[in-house]
Amino acid sequence: MADVATWVEQLSRGLDRRLELSLAFAHAPAAIGALGIEGGDPVVVMTAVAFAGSREECDDLLAPFEEGLGGRGFVGDEARRETPQHALYEVAGARFPSGRRIAADCLWSESEPSLLLGALGSALSVAPNASAWILVNIGSEQPPLVAPTPAAFSMAGRFYVAVYAVWDESEAAARNQAWLGETMRALEPLASGRYIGEVDLTARPERARTSFSPAAWQRLNAVRDHYDGEHLVGWFPGLG
Repeated sequence: MADVATWVEQLSRGLDRRLELSLAFAHAPAAIGALGIEGGDPVVVMTAVAFAGSREECDDLLAPFEEGLGGRGFVGDEARRETPQHALYEVAGARFPSGRRIAADCLWSESEPSLLLGALGSALSVAPNASAWILVNIGSEQPPLVAPTPAAFSMAGRFYVAVYAVWDESEAAARNQAWLGETMRALEPLASGRYIGEVDLTARPERARTSFSPAAWQRLNAVRDHYDGEHLVGWFPGLG
């Protein structure tokens, strides 16, 4: 994992804002002979999506990823594939199969890659089944093309981490939810905030506050007090 962390550190420091870079900590669904990977092996899969006005511009942006880590680059027809918006959703949706049970939690982190990725690798190694996986989105340090305006969605970080427990049988729920809780507790020292769309507020209600900047949280409460002074309308779970 140390070599992966070093590679990610190098990529993230100069990451172009037109690139969307993500890592999936998972178990290989099948053998990939070209890479010496057996089915069920723990793997880290990197996906790089370039947003640009031409194929040539996209190729230039993706060039640094061509050889991958240690010569393990793209496999066959996966290299530089055109990806319209609906295909992006299909790729993401494949990890959330219909009919299965899923528990999720998340955090933002400004941690050093070696600490964060090492902790995620350790968590995956004790996952209750091969369907569990962890997503890491890597943000660019460059300013966005469009300056953000003050908004309730106000937390972000260098790394976004989402942990997913996935299972079939209802009797497996306790084991999978316990793994998710233990993983998030281990990652807590590395957290700088939460994403309100995926944070598990039933586990830790106080995480609602860390899903917003202090100014946005204060503003949300002020709006609530102004329009719902008696607090009759539902609020974040566990916060009244």
